[in-house]
Amino acid sequence: MDSLPSSKFNFSFESTRQTMDAIDSVFERLRGFSKDSVAVSTAIGITVMGFIGFFVKLIFIPINNIIVGSG
Repeated sequence: MDSLPSSKFNFSFESTRQTMDAIDSVFERLRGFSKDSVAVSTAIGITVMGFIGFFVKLIFIPINNIIVGSG
């Protein structure tokens, strides 16, 4: 009884640290990619929607004035 109870899983500190480093490196790349792509996609979407709104107003304000002004 002078030894510790045997464990089903026997992990060494070094292998656990290497595994965690590998997992962290993969997730770090994914985090960087997702942050960059989300920011760029959001900026492009806002810009495109702004231009669409501008051109819709540019077209429909004169048409509205013609319709309302002729009545």
